[in-house]
Amino acid sequence: MAGKLKSISKRIHWSLVVKAGIFGAAWFSTPFPLFLLVAAWLFFVPLFDPLRLFLQFAVVLVIAAFLPETAFSALFLATLFFLLLGIKELVFINRRAAYETFLFILLFVIFLNFFSHFTRFVDQSALFVAFALSLLSSILLGGFVNYSGLGGANRKQKFFALALAGLLLWQISAALLFLPLNFLYQTAIAFLVMAMLTELLVDYFTRELVPARLMVYFSAFFVFLTFLLVSNQWGLS
Repeated sequence: MAGKLKSISKRIHWSLVVKAGIFGAAWFSTPFPLFLLVAAWLFFVPLFDPLRLFLQFAVVLVIAAFLPETAFSALFLATLFFLLLGIKELVFINRRAAYETFLFILLFVIFLNFFSHFTRFVDQSALFVAFALSLLSSILLGGFVNYSGLGGANRKQKFFALALAGLLLWQISAALLFLPLNFLYQTAIAFLVMAMLTELLVDYFTRELVPARLMVYFSAFFVFLTFLLVSNQWGLS
């Protein structure tokens, strides 16, 4: 029996690898409209609770539309799709960790694209885009919270916690636009904030947010933040 379960697990994982490979290859070698059809077929077949992760799938497709057509980008998209399918089809044993990894990669790419286009504050459109991306990040984080069963049935508590996280992320992102930082450093700081907010929310909803853990989180945050700020080449240009 154990041998059968092991073989089934291997077969499922290899099917995900094949699907992810087709996803990346289709993006790299076919026109984008045809790629969308292939991606939809790979995601919706078999039809197993597709709407639960449809937003995440749509975000991956939007990212795919803006990535440069390179082999590395194809491999990156295939990896994202592999994680997404594994979460959707309940393949991974530790689905919370897999979802969190997928979420972090997704958010990192989103803010990398944002700061590469808006390295400085030019006009109010940058603040609007930062707000929209922070709202999207909060919604994606909410999907992770709901998928992981965190927070129970207290919707009001979850709403305010996620709204506060989104607001903080927007404020940090907007502030970074006014600092003379390279876009890679801006992305790293925004990602650092998002990662810490995610861990704080997980601990808050699981009632593990104790002062000792808060001290560890904020100490690690300030160490990494100090390293990033010190390593940046400051200038007035």
